[in-house]
Amino acid sequence: MRFSTCLKAPIALAPPALTGLLALFVVLALSTYASAQAASMPPTGTIRGGAVPLPRDEITPQQRARIKSTLDSNVEALRRAGRLPAMSPRVAPVSPLQWPLLLVLGHPEKVARTITNYVDHDPGYPDQLQDYNCGTRTYDQANGYNHQGTDITSFPFGWRKMDNDEAIVVAAASGAIVMKEDGQFDRSCELNDNLWNAVYVRHPDGSTAWYGHLKAGSLTSKGLGASVEAGEFLGVMGSSGDSTGPHLHLEIHDSSGQLIDPFAGSCNTFNAESWWAQQRPYNEPAIDLVMTGDAPVDFTSCPTPEVEHRSSYFQPGQLVFLTAFLTDQQRSDASVFNVYAPDGTLYATTSIASDADYYAASFWEWSVTLPMIGPAGMWRFEVAFSGKTQSVTFQVGASEPPRTEIVEYYAASLGHYFMTGLSLEQAILDAGTPIAGWTRTGKSFPAYSDIGAGLSTVCRFFGRPGVGFNTHFYTAFDFECDALKPEAAWIFEGNVFYIAADVLQCPASTRPVFRLYNNGMGGAPNHRYTTSWPVIDAMQAQGWLLEGLVFCAPL
Repeated sequence: MRFSTCLKAPIALAPPALTGLLALFVVLALSTYASAQAASMPPTGTIRGGAVPLPRDEITPQQRARIKSTLDSNVEALRRAGRLPAMSPRVAPVSPLQWPLLLVLGHPEKVARTITNYVDHDPGYPDQLQDYNCGTRTYDQANGYNHQGTDITSFPFGWRKMDNDEAIVVAAASGAIVMKEDGQFDRSCELNDNLWNAVYVRHPDGSTAWYGHLKAGSLTSKGLGASVEAGEFLGVMGSSGDSTGPHLHLEIHDSSGQLIDPFAGSCNTFNAESWWAQQRPYNEPAIDLVMTGDAPVDFTSCPTPEVEHRSSYFQPGQLVFLTAFLTDQQRSDASVFNVYAPDGTLYATTSIASDADYYAASFWEWSVTLPMIGPAGMWRFEVAFSGKTQSVTFQVGASEPPRTEIVEYYAASLGHYFMTGLSLEQAILDAGTPIAGWTRTGKSFPAYSDIGAGLSTVCRFFGRPGVGFNTHFYTAFDFECDALKPEAAWIFEGNVFYIAADVLQCPASTRPVFRLYNNGMGGAPNHRYTTSWPVIDAMQAQGWLLEGLVFCAPL
């Protein structure tokens, strides 16, 4: 099917603290907001932010020699078996490279594009650095290692994205799999001698791409010698091997085995031409994420995922934490935070200047107190940065509906999957009485047990005995629900949970849930619902069809 980091304690900026008298003034000013729509903005709350440490890696000479030896052996064996096409060597690839790290289809953050390090073109060490653009956005080690790949991560919250299979590695160009390595520990936090999980793809021009540090057990179901197309799934971003956090290490070698830097620039000492179909700019300032929370983001110790404290539901007078995550921020690029009331009135604003010449990745967090007496409804937090804007909405005067976990079961005798968020059904299936043969797969996703703003109702149907098929079907789309209710072959069992639903893009603070169809194999239709692209890859290999994005599960 086509298609991060270890964080330490953040740098804190120290704006003037609110004195008792000023705090009293803030409360009084905010309490009159609803009637006055105050012309003067409330005073700025606490600002926190700065650099976010990004991952790096190393491949020891011994590991590199082992990889190259195995690759040579595999290529020769595949060539003798007639499973590799004849080479057509060129100075640039036959098929220019596509971007190799993606967020899964429909993910609200849309792009995984933070480059943490480029190839080092200065053979000296340590701290003798030169990237393709004559900058120093690379690294080396005192032991003589010079970084030989392009490191790309999905910033922010790389550990969560790894754990949830949200960031996937895809083939940058078509070719054949000439080596796979899997089963290695994938939560590395420091440089070490561990082996990595990786996929190696040889292109028709004889060049080879290394895709390293993948999540264990996530690799493509295709085996040695199998063909892959550009954009095809290879694995999930991870932190296996010599790595300090989740990322992809992409390394390219030409047909003669020489290292290639896919980026063209005046200080690229390896190759003159770009190997990219469309080379990304050296500096690409971007807003990666804006979010609201009920507490500051807790940057935990690696490899524990950060505690995000996300919330889209607040009460009058509550303190809201507004956070923006930025890539390629320079000192001249301030970020502007704006908070808008439901009627579009600007309630609060501030400009946050960077405290450094350059940040590959940064975060800025601003706390604002909502008015004690003010408009309930849908508010909006907006960030403007480097000519771009991004916003997210949040509810004031409403509470998040209660959550439920939608648990997946499998019946081997039927070859069917079933899911439920109802505790009574889960207890019956777990006990095996009076319904036997169903076991938990270990897969689940959260949803809501009650309706709320922006949520869709999930209808559940069962095939009518003697008329329909022995299977369940779920949908959050009104047109599907309405179409099946009058059908004699289906029994409408009720509204079983509530969840955001979209056919194109999930809303903020959610992740996609996909629906697969068994295409009637075994004589009866069955659907499977999953958040995991490795599961999708495995099911497609068994002949199941991906029907697309159907739900958006809350984070």
